Amino acid sequence: MSIISGQSAKIAADIRAKIEAGEWYPTMKLPTQQELAAYYQVNRSTVIAALDCLKARGIIVSIQGKGSFVSNDSGNEEGVVWKELAKWSFYPKNKALVQHLNEWENDATLIQLSKGVLAHELQPKNAIKEALTAMAAQNVGFGYGDGRGDERLRQALSVYLQEKGIQASPDSILIVSGALGGLQLIGTGILQTGSVLFHEPVSYLRSLTFFTSLGIRTSPLDFAANDAEKELAKQSAHALYVNPTHHNPTGMTLDEGARRKLLLLAGKTRTPIIEDDIYGDLSFEEGPKPLKAYDRKGQVLYLGSFSKTVSPGLRIGWLVGPPDIVQKLADLRMQTDYGSSMLSQFVCRHLLETGTYRHHIWTLKEHLRERKNWLLGLLEKHFGELGSCRDVQGGFFIWFTFKKERAPHMQRFVAACHRRGVVLHPGFIYGEERQASIRFSFAFESLENMEKGLLQVRRAYDDQFLGE
Repeated sequence: MSIISGQSAKIAADIRAKIEAGEWYPTMKLPTQQELAAYYQVNRSTVIAALDCLKARGIIVSIQGKGSFVSNDSGNEEGVVWKELAKWSFYPKNKALVQHLNEWENDATLIQLSKGVLAHELQPKNAIKEALTAMAAQNVGFGYGDGRGDERLRQALSVYLQEKGIQASPDSILIVSGALGGLQLIGTGILQTGSVLFHEPVSYLRSLTFFTSLGIRTSPLDFAANDAEKELAKQSAHALYVNPTHHNPTGMTLDEGARRKLLLLAGKTRTPIIEDDIYGDLSFEEGPKPLKAYDRKGQVLYLGSFSKTVSPGLRIGWLVGPPDIVQKLADLRMQTDYGSSMLSQFVCRHLLETGTYRHHIWTLKEHLRERKNWLLGLLEKHFGELGSCRDVQGGFFIWFTFKKERAPHMQRFVAACHRRGVVLHPGFIYGEERQASIRFSFAFESLENMEKGLLQVRRAYDDQFLGE
């Protein structure tokens, strides 16, 4: 056996230690060579040498076209069954491309023109630090709570929501782990197996899979279509999901008239509404009130979040609904995770009670408006003849649609952009079928990186389109 380099030997020893400790179990598939190279911060040849050493010793095995696996050296005994159990797990895996996008969006070497979170410099780090300092000075003690969330945070949210036209007592508010956590609670605690969750034809919901695992069917529906009432009325158990303000992924906002019509439609068909308003605080100009503000029948469950306006790491959002529904979901929290982090809740409470949150939002919107205008100008400059996009008045995203005759093959195009160091979200992961679109984010990257990234995207386009 040839002597391997010091780096390869260390990697081989580390992998062997994981196996011997049971962290990596017999028959488990190893990460790919590329993933291991990124993890150990070495080149791929160094990883290959380490794997070859482990294969020579019978510690791992390779299967052509499938990858490397931990050897099952347990004699006649069966290996552990985690891999088999995972095939039948309650929740399905993300769609393959969504898994890749999630991975790419955690790669700091790539330009993120897709990422739906605030840039680090836009997050109120000093305000968060002040909140934590205040918490330490008060010697706050944290317990589990009752599942509903910190009472003072719910009181502060009750006051804040009044500014949006939403009357909600603290008993009508549930603190959740971001809006996604709220959606999961609704899916598991309210919606029934066999029910239908309607949503806009192009929707963030189309990129999720957990509703399917609950036996809930998601179905696209144009709420403005003539047959929408008929479609809603023929279902025996259903709900309607809508993201009416700075929609993800298109960035569009329903006007007041469309909101009232939607409430009327839902009222006629006795359809409850889930309103996702996580971008509602990020309007550049005064816009229509949330659907919940027009709701006088208690038919709207309203979701909001600090993840898009303060920091995604806090994982704090809220759900507004009838007190009995809130109590039912709070009970479910006590059976699962006992509620959201009390430390994060204290931070959000401090930001609201001191008025810091309102000041931060005012400043944040000005920064986002500048970035949005910059991205619009770049798209017109580099992609104007290839397609079109509409201006938006808030949120994070601009939706660019290629002309039919100029549209690239989107799956190959996204991969080509990735090879050039740029991450994009194609429209088809959100259910778009008849056109080719991209969701561009202006919230994360700097102005300079936006321009660098779009230049690479244009080169990837030219390589593919002109090459064909």
